[in-house]
Amino acid sequence: MRQCDCRMLAVRRVGIGSRRADRGGHRQRGLTTNPYSPRLTDRQVGRLLFRGLLVAGPDGLPEPDLAEQVPTVANGGIQDGGRTVVYRIRDGAKWHDGRPLTARDVAFTIRAIADGKLVDDPAEDFRKISGAEATDDRTVRVTFSRPDSVMAWRVAPYVLPEHLLEGSRDLARDAFWDALWAAGRTASAGPGPAESCT
Repeated sequence: MRQCDCRMLAVRRVGIGSRRADRGGHRQRGLTTNPYSPRLTDRQVGRLLFRGLLVAGPDGLPEPDLAEQVPTVANGGIQDGGRTVVYRIRDGAKWHDGRPLTARDVAFTIRAIADGKLVDDPAEDFRKISGAEATDDRTVRVTFSRPDSVMAWRVAPYVLPEHLLEGSRDLARDAFWDALWAAGRTASAGPGPAESCT
């Protein structure tokens, strides 16, 4: 059974800096689990719950996380002179709700970032993306408007569950981010929510 520091959950439950707005104060919501939030604290919490295709190794170079391998020209992961990157999701990757993590989740996340649905102003890198498609359950093909040698390592750093977020009208502020704290609605691909606090 995983354990956590209850102080973090307590901060989430009561909110940070909240005062009664009807008494002339300000109102600020508590932490969420959105790894793409503009708020640093939200990102830090969200990045504990979600995993990416690649992760930086001890030497700072990318290593596989949810992907089977780091895409390179030699292994066929980088194609068309760097305009296409192909990732293969490792076998057996699952969300905490038991559903398989698929290439559709990766493509959904990349499109949401590139289209500005998760962040108001996507980073310049994501503006270079011209498409992301799942070619099968474990393979995602990302195309770029122009080649970029480092984008293969930076695309979709934290993969999100399409099956829980695809119908959202406001993805960046969806109730899903708060619901991750509630029992029964957990679907992260990282270390996961704690089962108890001590």
